[in-house]
Amino acid sequence: MTISHSVLAQFERLNPKGCALLSLVDTSELKVYPERNILDRREKPRYLHDPKNPEREASLWAAPIVKTNLDLLVIFGIGMGWHWKALQPCLAQNQNRHLMIIEDDLAIISLFLRSNRAEELFNDPQTTLLYIGDKAEQRDAFQTIAWNSYKKKTACVASPAYKQYRQPLFDQLFNELIVLQQDVSSVLDEFLTFGESQLHNFGRNLFYWRNSRSANSLYGKFKGYPAIVVAAGPSLDRHIDELKNLSSQALILSGGSSMNALLQAGIMPHFGASVDPNPMQYLRLRQAQPFALPIFYRSRALYEALMFQKGPLFYVRGGDGYPIIEWFEDQLGVQGEALDGGNSVSNMLVEIAYELGCSPIIMVGYDLSYTNDKRYPESISEALAAQESLSISEKANLIETISSSGKPLQTEAKWITEAKWLETFQKRHPKCQLLNTALNGLPLQGITTVSLKEAIQTYCTKQLDIDSLVHLNIEEAPKIQFTNEDLSKTIHTISDSLQITQKLLTQLSAELRSTKDPESPFIVETLYEIEQQIAHNEALLPFSMMHQKLIQMQERLLKHDYNRNDFLIHALQARCQLLLKAVHTHLSFFFSISAWAALNGHFLPNNLHAVPWPDFLKKPPPSLKGLCT
Repeated sequence: MTISHSVLAQFERLNPKGCALLSLVDTSELKVYPERNILDRREKPRYLHDPKNPEREASLWAAPIVKTNLDLLVIFGIGMGWHWKALQPCLAQNQNRHLMIIEDDLAIISLFLRSNRAEELFNDPQTTLLYIGDKAEQRDAFQTIAWNSYKKKTACVASPAYKQYRQPLFDQLFNELIVLQQDVSSVLDEFLTFGESQLHNFGRNLFYWRNSRSANSLYGKFKGYPAIVVAAGPSLDRHIDELKNLSSQALILSGGSSMNALLQAGIMPHFGASVDPNPMQYLRLRQAQPFALPIFYRSRALYEALMFQKGPLFYVRGGDGYPIIEWFEDQLGVQGEALDGGNSVSNMLVEIAYELGCSPIIMVGYDLSYTNDKRYPESISEALAAQESLSISEKANLIETISSSGKPLQTEAKWITEAKWLETFQKRHPKCQLLNTALNGLPLQGITTVSLKEAIQTYCTKQLDIDSLVHLNIEEAPKIQFTNEDLSKTIHTISDSLQITQKLLTQLSAELRSTKDPESPFIVETLYEIEQQIAHNEALLPFSMMHQKLIQMQERLLKHDYNRNDFLIHALQARCQLLLKAVHTHLSFFFSISAWAALNGHFLPNNLHAVPWPDFLKKPPPSLKGLCT
């Protein structure tokens, strides 16, 4: 039996490479029992369904799934489609439920596409078949799943045969998907709330810039010096004693909780760092206040954690995905390269150590995993340990994998993301020698794993006057300079553009309610005008791009006969409403931060707080009210 043209066309729409390879697939070792079963004889002979009663097997398999009330279910294995059929009543109960079937075996897919059930599946608006046998197609398929699972109750299961014969591969695929899902969710959670916590700290930290030095002024000043970058993994406890006598043999950098561990042990890092906007940063940095440590910080770092620091502050350029921050940096003359940031304070310090010119960079405490349910070393303060201990709900989300030494370990999706960043960083900078001393931590591909003792004996043998070099470079580093007039002008420029953009978006929204043509001259012209605004390119662009990506992923699940004009009109209207909310948030922020500046002794010419507030800003969002107190 051949594959029908309609089935082939619908399969090709989401699986172009898989479709192109279908004609090359060898199915000679697969015996088909039409509409019932497949006997796979390529290795050990095995059926993909119960040879006696596949329908009953599928019903028993589906019964507990139906009770979970899922929004999205991902199944590994298509077989002859019995499991999809068993879930039909569940899908019929809720038109918003969706089933995604992933399959890496193109021979199995080829046989299924020849069955009568294939036409029925492709006509089901709640079911999608995705080929994952090719790396590029797996990436596209997982992106589709991750973006469409946002804010949905989701589960991933294997068919009975694949659970029995292919469990290791399923576990690997499941872990990859979980990491991507959580990565997408964290990004969307932040961007679809318009980065309010980021703005909250950025706005107040703006006034610290003039009391700070640019981190760029230190780049290249420690060329050839070994660096030890300390993270707060459980293995740090084993290395505390080894680190106590290294301050004259290597540049020591530490951020977040690892600073607490070092300071409690009497170890003074040469540089500290702060990047996170969460309240725990205050507790982490409070202990460092009496020591006047030089601190690297990002724009999103918690303002309260920085305001009482007695040591010199070094501002690290970069917007962490928010172009408005880099635009302010450019407008106010903040010099230097914008760093990526690395998803964590520890990774940012690796990047900074590289920019400082250090080599090698010895990473201590980079476990990126749990030890006895602990994410931090015993040596951090009890207050921090109590507030950041592993909860029951967090335990349920742990990922099982294998350590560098081949032992089982538990990790989190965010740590796998951080590990991938380090691996990519090493690939991008092959001349940078990274050494990982967490022997039982998460493996880092392409990065040498050695014991700290071996790293010290090999690279930290010379006595160096590092303290004097640090002091000299700090004293020579110029402070960031700009005037109140510069800052006021910059705030007015972006605020004026935001208000123009708001009018254009309002006009566009009204037009979309009265037209069925998403490419009418008025819509095209208005979109062009919006995209020419500074506010769009420097403030709204990340939110617009995230929404477009979300819409594109949703469109992938629609069947071939959907009305694309109606879909695009709906998508444009949703984008308009999202951007109007983003404009409101940003305007509220700039008016509120201007009022905060006046209340805190920062007198800006033509301060926005002296301008009559627009009616729609009379009641700022609750998350921004704190700026005015």
